[in-house]
Order: sequence, then structure tokens, then C-alpha cells
Amino acid sequence: MTNLQLWLTIGIPSLLVLLGWMQTNYRFSDLKENMNQRFSQVDQRFSQVDQRFSQVEARLPRLEADYREFYGREKKLEGRVDELSRR
Repeated sequence: MTNLQLWLTIGIPSLLVLLGWMQTNYRFSDLKENMNQRFSQVDQRFSQVDQRFSQVEARLPRLEADYREFYGREKKLEGRVDELSRR
């Protein structure tokens, strides 16, 4: 076996392994970039949902006040109906 054959026997498989490793490394970096993009989208969505919950929480006291007002008016009307039905 000559020196050239030895170099080709060792060099070609080593080169193929190196190229395969580089391709895998590229895929991992692409996967990492894709995952970072997805996680940022999920974080953005969670912040939107949190903002919506804050808006709902801000409206709850007003809804409670409206409910109490409505309930008070209902009681007054029931009292008047009862009074009219007694006559």
C-alpha cells in the first residue's frame, strides 16, 4: 500500500465524518433558532392573555356595582308588586 492509498483510506472517511458532524451542528443551531422563535411567540401570547385578565379584573368592581344596583331595583319592584297585589 502506498502513502497516497493510506491517506485516501484514512482521509475520505474522516472527511465524511467531519462533514456529517458539521451538518448535524447546523441542524442543531437551526433547531435552536426555531425554538427560540416559538418560545418568544408563546411568551408574547401569555403577555396578551395576562393583559386581557387585567382588563377583566379592572371591570369586575363596576360589574359588581351594577349587579348590586340592579338587585336593589329588583327588590323595590317586588315590594311594589306585592303591595299592589294586596290591594
